[in-house]
Amino acid sequence: MVAKPGEPALPVRIEMDGTWGRMITQLREIGAEHVVDSTSPDFMDELTKALEITGATLAFDAIGGGRLAGQILTCMEAAIARKAKGAYSRYGSDVHKQVYIYGGLDLRPTEI
Repeated sequence: MVAKPGEPALPVRIEMDGTWGRMITQLREIGAEHVVDSTSPDFMDELTKALEITGATLAFDAIGGGRLAGQILTCMEAAIARKAKGAYSRYGSDVHKQVYIYGGLDLRPTEI
C-alpha cells in the first residue's frame, strides 16, 4: 500500500523480476521518497539519513531473522542522537523505538 499525506492508501504491484535496481526504480516511480537497499555497503548510513529526515521510530520487518531488526533500531537511535539537544547519555535516548517482526522467511535467529 502506498499513500501520500492526506490521500487514501492504494494497493501497489511491484514486479519481482530478480533485480533490486528495477524494484527500487518502481518504488521511486510510484512516489517512494526514501528507498534503502540492505545489500548496499552504505545501507546503515542511508537508513540513518532516511530515519533522521522522517523521524520514524516504528518499523515492520516482513522477513524476520538475521540482523535487520537490530540494524533498524541502531539507526533509529543514531538518527535521534543527531537531532538531540542536551547532554549525551551512554544509555541512549528516552525515545520509544519499535520494530515489529511478523515474517518468518529468514530462519536464522533475530539479532538485536
